Amino acid sequence: MADIEELIEPEPAGIGTLCLGLDGTGTPVRKEETESQAGKQADGSGRT
Repeated sequence: MADIEELIEPEPAGIGTLCLGLDGTGTPVRKEETESQAGKQADGSGRT
């Protein structure tokens, strides 16, 4: 483990990496925005 730590240079203080991932599957919408789309449940409503 010490050998690996010698090869890796530490990042300068205050600089980091931020990774974001968005897929939109939980995005809230109003009922009138989805009136023309059928949901996945048997009665045609959405699950969320």
